[in-house]
Amino acid sequence: DSDIDARPYSFDDGENSDEFKGFHKIEAFIYRDEDLASAIPYGEELIDSVKSLRVKLNDINNFNASLNFNGMLSLTTEVPAKKISSEEETWSDQSLLIFKHNWIGIHSQFEPYKMVLDKAISDEVEAAYQACMETIKPFFTPGKVAAAPYSSLDAQQRGAIVEASYNYRDALLKAKEALEMPDPA
Repeated sequence: DSDIDARPYSFDDGENSDEFKGFHKIEAFIYRDEDLASAIPYGEELIDSVKSLRVKLNDINNFNASLNFNGMLSLTTEVPAKKISSEEETWSDQSLLIFKHNWIGIHSQFEPYKMVLDKAISDEVEAAYQACMETIKPFFTPGKVAAAPYSSLDAQQRGAIVEASYNYRDALLKAKEALEMPDPA
């Protein structure tokens, strides 16, 4: 993750660290510095890091249901507890796009559990997911990938995102409890 998605605060020397690379280094070059040429070598290194990650993702020994579920719970907490500050997309101002795809990814991981859960619990998770998506829907234009700039949202709109994401996390927690899933070792 540090080669792919770490932010400057993860390193003692911040952006000046030789170990700061990946998406956020590239993002700063492109959006803040408008320096595509400087971003290119980091993009090439990022491709190698992603290839290495793909090998790890194809190793079944790196996965189990408990780890998977805890990953979903972590991300549903990360959106309102951390990403809401816009630290996710400091330079591009596209945090809403990140929230949207975090929630889509979480929901895709939840789908297989629906067939073994009580319908009421599955419906609660589905409703919480849909509520998350509704909080950001007004900021997307059909046919466009990007959202409205995150900086244009007021405190109440951001608060609605926080509340919806915590509610989604809480619904997933209920599902985890119903599944009697242990915490990963």
